[in-house]
This record gives sequence, structure tokens and C-alpha cells, in this order.
Amino acid sequence: DEGGTVVLTGVIDDWPDVRPRNARYRLRVEEVRWQGERRPMRGAVLVRAPRYPVYRYGDRVRVVGRLSRPPVFEGFDYRRYLARQGIHAVVRAERIVPLDAGHGSPFWAALYRLRARAAAVIDATLPEPYAALTNGILLGIESGIPRRLYADFNATGTSHIIVISGFNIAIVAGLFLALLTPLLGRRRAAVVAILGIGLYVLFVGADAAVVRAGIMGGIFAASRVLRRQTHALNSLFASALLMLALNPLTLWDVGFQLSFLATLGLVTVLPPLQGAFRRALARLFPRQVEKPAFDLLNEAVVVTLAAQLTTTPLIMATFGRVSLISLLANALILPVQPLVMMGAGVSTMAGMGWLPLGRVLALIPLLPLAWTVAVVRMTARWPGAGISVAPGVSALVMVYYAGLAVYVYTRYRALLGEPARPSWWTRLSSWGLWGRVRAAWMHAQPRRRWLVPLLALMPTLPFFLVDDSVTLSVLPGGHTIVQQVDVPPVVVPARGPRVQSALSSLRDLVEDARVPAIWVLTHSEPETLAAFTLVWRQTRPALVILPPLCVERWPCPAEMGAFLHNMAKADIPRLAAGPNQALRVGMWEIMYLLPPRDGQTVHPVLVQAKGVDVLLPPDIPVTEQARLGEQVADWRRQVPLIWVLPFPRSGTWPDTRALAEMRPSLLLYPLGVTYPPTSARGVSQFPRGLFDPDVGLRARLSPKGQLISLTMNR
Repeated sequence: DEGGTVVLTGVIDDWPDVRPRNARYRLRVEEVRWQGERRPMRGAVLVRAPRYPVYRYGDRVRVVGRLSRPPVFEGFDYRRYLARQGIHAVVRAERIVPLDAGHGSPFWAALYRLRARAAAVIDATLPEPYAALTNGILLGIESGIPRRLYADFNATGTSHIIVISGFNIAIVAGLFLALLTPLLGRRRAAVVAILGIGLYVLFVGADAAVVRAGIMGGIFAASRVLRRQTHALNSLFASALLMLALNPLTLWDVGFQLSFLATLGLVTVLPPLQGAFRRALARLFPRQVEKPAFDLLNEAVVVTLAAQLTTTPLIMATFGRVSLISLLANALILPVQPLVMMGAGVSTMAGMGWLPLGRVLALIPLLPLAWTVAVVRMTARWPGAGISVAPGVSALVMVYYAGLAVYVYTRYRALLGEPARPSWWTRLSSWGLWGRVRAAWMHAQPRRRWLVPLLALMPTLPFFLVDDSVTLSVLPGGHTIVQQVDVPPVVVPARGPRVQSALSSLRDLVEDARVPAIWVLTHSEPETLAAFTLVWRQTRPALVILPPLCVERWPCPAEMGAFLHNMAKADIPRLAAGPNQALRVGMWEIMYLLPPRDGQTVHPVLVQAKGVDVLLPPDIPVTEQARLGEQVADWRRQVPLIWVLPFPRSGTWPDTRALAEMRPSLLLYPLGVTYPPTSARGVSQFPRGLFDPDVGLRARLSPKGQLISLTMNR
């Protein structure tokens, strides 16, 4: 019965779709328990689960939740979309119990490990949101792209650059053929290229658009083995026929439809457009200017226009919108996309071998990525972006595609060599050959015409780069928030009832980040636990990191056990790590430093972001600081350390021995506090940033731990 609670036991058998607010898993079901009855079952369901903890391919889990059919939204049949993947049911997980791991295919497990490793290298070598964008362009992992930026790509009609397409496949095939032909010969190199294309298609997720491009690339490589000529129309229709024969539901996949129509435009519409464009330039400019102008504008304007002429009507009918500035936006960003693809590919492969080399080479795609994001964000604010279309446009779209079908049929008759009619259709269809377009795609390399605009844009790079600094906000009472752009912020609340009293300020800062927050609990006395229980009822955290209590070998106070019980009832995602165990959560690394002992209610923690460590909370007792020094120094690995010093009336002060051992790069010093003389002398030996503890501060830090700015909160 739809909506009933069931218990499903199965294995995660696909790449986890981890999003900022939740995660989605494809579960291969083995057993179902319903109404006390247990029965074996085969099939797949889509599991919607909290963002944390994250499960991996091959994990065997037990899911408790409510089962339902996939919904059908206005303008999008989600049920049919999932049916194409063999999924006919959705379960909202109330609880997930991990059982064991390693139940997946060794081949897919190895491939997914390689994909995860490549994504981690991209995250480590590029700042956000460029890392998320590169993951989408290179690996097909689009879930990390900020929703606002993704909406800007949709509004400007440039979202196709995020999708793995024929250009990516052409680069892969071209690299294999260029590198291996001198070593293995043309035919053997083509066989390896076919295998490489197949592995890349599987590596990036095998979406409909990728499979279509992979089949076309494989047909081209196979033509070199069989010594036969190919034509793009034959390859396009053969790939579509093969995909639909394997899974007829692919026909309703919008990605497949757009990919097919875009390629159809490049095959049939592009050649006559190129001829008309060249003739127009010949009338306006002399010969020495006409050819460079055509080379510069061909791929940026003419190729984009050809693809848009075949895809825009479908976008209007499916999504109910059209972008009037799409051609301009694409003309500005498409010339730099080969540098993005090839530069990101080289830096990622180098970083997987040696990360410092990958960080150096990542400077190659950084400038074109910055230019792409800046253009998309700027043009998305213009009036002509994302205009809604009247509901009755579907009939006009059908008429348009009927005319396009007639035109394609005429082109195909010309391909077969049948007698052509002396009409304007024939004259248009005779311009150019797909071989020229295919050669440009297969052997795309950075040329001089791309270097001119890039060199001209080099001085403006600081204006386009998104801020990748770390922001440390300290609120009155000692509440602390560590933030990065488009990354979930880390909130470390202060002790006792002040958690609730500062809730409004915390909520404002967290909502400014526009992504759910990760809360780190550093106090476990009853007052703080009671106040925090009230907080999550008003501001639901994405994840709560708990101190090492109530886990194996560590004490569990009674109030902490009741607190965990309430969290479980409220379905708050939570993680607990043992002391000295680095817990990696997204871009953050969090580590509780001291093993718990009887009576300990303050649990010091290190929060690491972009190579900057922040020691929290401010009110660490002096007795605990004495235990911290050597341990923090060992774990930091020469990473700059920021320490927020104790507030007035906190009952503690900086320990001189801990200061000498940790050697912090920056001390945030609250004005009006009185420390013992020895402690004050120890503090004076290190760089300090002064702030009013009744107002708070906001400090911006570079990825190397240098202080960029220090301002008081308003």
C-alpha cells in the first residue's frame, strides 16, 4: 500500500547522488518486511536520505521508511524518468542501518573509487564554485554545483557546457588516436580508442547524452579499423536506434532529446550557416581580415546558432522558457571551453599522481573557469534571460519540427547521391561537409585566436575570481561560525542558555550562506544540551557533530543519553568521532582533541578549512589547555592556527605552555579581558587581532592563514 512504512534490505548499486540538503541512493532490494511479514524481493528503489552520513557503492544497508510511487510534476514526468532507470518506487528513509560493505561488482567499485579520487583532487586543487563546475564538466558530477549558479546557467541557455557531450568524447578519442597511432598503428590505436571511449562513458555515469556521443565516437573509431568512411547522419541515427532498442524509454529522456537535436543541428544546419556567414564577412571585410574573423566567430557564434535552431523549440515546449541572450552568452564562453576541458583533465591526472603538481597545473583552467562563471552570473541578471513562454507554444513547436524533418530528409537524399532538385533546398544542403566539422572537434587544440582574448582578460582575473577565503565570525558570548563560499558553514555554539539567546544572530548568518549548516557541539553540560534541543526545533541543522561520548570505551552521562534519544526521535542527522580521529565532512576536517574523562564538559575541537585550523571553543579550561599543546602541534602539520582567546568572565585564560607548543599564527583577542601577567606576556609574543566581545568580529583569512580583513559585526 502506498505510503506504508516498510523495512528494505539491499545493496547500493550505483553512484550516490549526494546533494547539499540530501542524498539519493539506488538500492537493489533483496528483502522486504511489511506488516510483520518478511519476503524476498527483486527490484530497485530510489532512497531519499539525509545528507549525512554518506554511504558508498556496494554498502549493504537496511532502510526504514515510507514507500510511494514517483510523483509526476507539471512539465516533468519524474515517474517516467525513473522508469527508464528501472526504478518504479521511492522511499523516504526514516532510518538507515549500515550492515556491511563490499557487495558490489569489483569492476564498478574500482571505477567509482577512481571517480571519487578524481573528484577529491579537483576539490583540492580548485576553489569553489570552480571545483564543483569542473566536476560537472569533466566527471558528470553535477550535484555539488550551487543551485543559484545552476539556475544562472539555465537562465542564460549555457547549461549544456556542464553536461558531458560529444566534445568530451571527441577529446578522449582524439587523445587515444593521436598518442597511440605512432606506437600501435592506426587500426590497433582505433581499437584502444573504442575501449577508452567505453570506459569514459561508464566512468562519467552513462547518461543518455553521453551514451549517444560515445556510440558516435565508437562508430568513428570503428571506421578506422574497418577502413570504411562514415557520415555523421548515419552515425547519429545508428546511435539513436541502438539506444532505443536497448531501452525504449530513453525516447522520453529530455537529455537524450536535446543531445540528439543539437548534434542534428551541427550535421545539417551548420554547413549552410557557415557558408552564408563566410559570404557575409567577404562582403564586409578584405580577404586578410575575413578569414581570421571567420575562424574567431565560427565556433563561438555560428556553431552555437546551429545547435540552438534545433534545440530552442524543445526547450520552450518542455521547460516553458527561452533565453534571448543565450547566443551572446555562449559566444562569450564557448571559445574557452577547450582550455577548461583539457586543462582540467591534465591537472586532475597530474594531481592524482602528485597533488602539488596538480595544484600548479590547475592554474591553466582557472582563468577560463573564472571567465565562464563571471559571464554567466552577469548575463543571468539581464532582462532577456529566462523569459517565460505562453502555454500554447506546443502546436507551433510541432510545426517547426515537421519542417525540420523535411529539411533533414533532403540532406539525407543528398548523402545517398540521389538526383537533387534544382531548388533552394538543394543549394542550402550543398554547403560544406560534416568532415570539416568532425575534424575540428576531433583535433580541437588551443589556437592563437583563443590566446588573444585570454591575455586581454588576464588583468581582470581578480574581479572574476570567487572569494575562496575563509570567514571566521565570532558573536557576543563566544558563538563561532566558520564559512566558505557555497560550502555548508560550521557553527560552534557557546556554552549554556546563551545558545538560545543568540539564536537569531546565528540564524541570520547561517541563512546568509544559503546552504544548510553543520553544527559542532563542544559543550555537554545539561544547560547547553537543553538549549540546543530548543534550537534545532527552530533551525534544523544539516548535520550535528557530537563529542566522543556514548561511544565504545568512553563514558556516557545520563543527560547525554537522553539528548541522543531526543535527536533520534527528531530525525536529526548526526555523527560522532573518537578523540584524535579526523572526521572529514565535505570540505571540512573536524577533530576532537582530547579523550573524555569523568566530569569533563568542554570538548576542544579543531576545524580545518583550506589549510587553516581554528581552535574552538574560546572557553577551554586551563587544565585542558595543558593537555592540548603537544597534541595540536602534532596534528597540524605546519598548518596555520587561529585561536579565539577566552572572553571576559569566562573563568579561564591562555596557558603559556600551550601557546609555546602550538605557536598560533593569529590570536583573536577580546578587548577588556584581564589575564594573569604570565599569560598576558605569552599572548603578546604572537600576532593579535583585537575586537569588542560585546559586538563580535568577522575575520577574513586567506587559504594560507593570512589575515585579509578584520571588521566588527554590525
